[in-house]
Amino acid sequence: MPQTVAPESTAPAVAKSLSLPARIIGVLTAPRATYADVAARPRWLGVLAFVVVVGGAATFVFLSTEVGKQAMLDQQVRFMEGFGIKLNDAAYQRMEAGLDRARYTGALGQAIALPLMGLTFAGIAFGVFTALVGGDAKFKQVFAIVAHSGVVITLAQLFGLPLAYVRETMSSTTNRKYAPMIDAINVGWRSRGTDSGYFHMRNAAARTPRPNGT
Repeated sequence: MPQTVAPESTAPAVAKSLSLPARIIGVLTAPRATYADVAARPRWLGVLAFVVVVGGAATFVFLSTEVGKQAMLDQQVRFMEGFGIKLNDAAYQRMEAGLDRARYTGALGQAIALPLMGLTFAGIAFGVFTALVGGDAKFKQVFAIVAHSGVVITLAQLFGLPLAYVRETMSSTTNRKYAPMIDAINVGWRSRGTDSGYFHMRNAAARTPRPNGT
């Protein structure tokens, strides 16, 4: 009895999507492949929650210490004096009285500021990407890449806050607090032999499969 052989499928194999932990680690260890996966399957909620929760927890712990409170107070005073504002004794005492709330307001402020900054950076990058370069990426793709770049901010914070505790000052920590977001969008991994994050986004979006007829 003759046997029939089923024809081999010619459909290309679909690459398995990276999990949330794999994407978080991949931003640091394999940014090219990670950003390509993020652009092809844009997901931002999980990684944004990770950045907000971990970063907020680190801020809460730091500002729960006397060293952290004093460092924050000194940083605020220097900031205001930099604009020519001279604090009298009453104003300084009011600032000291609010230090016990700093761990809550600091963590909450970061939880609000980081998503807003992410949306702002994504909007700028999306405008440049579509208007100046002529790309066809969707805003969701750009925002997902920016959200994953927030992992670099979290890593910098986890290293920076213990250093601020030892040095008893937040001056250098706060000056560079959000700069990693900009660096990560352009991913400064040239020493690792990779292209910039912007070109990860452009190339990955160009390789994203499209439905037939589009």
